[in-house]
Amino acid sequence: MIEKYEVEFSLQADKFLNKIDKSLRKKIIRKIEWLAKNCEIINHQPLQYEFKDYFKLKLGKIRIIYKIFLQRKVILIVYIDFRDRIYKIN
Repeated sequence: MIEKYEVEFSLQADKFLNKIDKSLRKKIIRKIEWLAKNCEIINHQPLQYEFKDYFKLKLGKIRIIYKIFLQRKVILIVYIDFRDRIYKIN
């Protein structure tokens, strides 16, 4: 049986969700819920270089960067932003 993973949000991810409009927030939350439900069966898209332990999830022009903690069955949503800004993290 596939277990649903618990989801935690970083401060940045939480701030992003609070500042966007309600309809976009709902879409992002639904996508994250889908990720938590299907975490063990989907193909995760890994990032590269110093971010090799992180994965990305696409939703239109939005990118969701996350890390999986297999032992605890937790997905940490690290960063959410628009594609043109997300890869410019300093």
